[in-house]
Amino acid sequence: MTTEREELAALREERDQLRTALASRVVLEQAKGVLAERHNLTMADAFVVLRAAARNTRTKLGGVAADVVGSAATPPYLEHELRHMRREERDG
Repeated sequence: MTTEREELAALREERDQLRTALASRVVLEQAKGVLAERHNLTMADAFVVLRAAARNTRTKLGGVAADVVGSAATPPYLEHELRHMRREERDG
């Protein structure tokens, strides 16, 4: 049987996790918008680029998104993913 103190601690932990998830989601959406604007991409294509960059650099998606939002220019490792995506589109 859980005590009120344990239940309160669990609820606070869940609240903190939800806050973190929401903040990460906001940054991800901002990064998608930045990439879409800078490189004339759809939001879906911007997400594909972010996801590929995260996977290929073994970085969390939120970290890649923060790099995009926090810089005036697109990070070089994302430029690589953009070139790769455009090459695939061109070659079919």
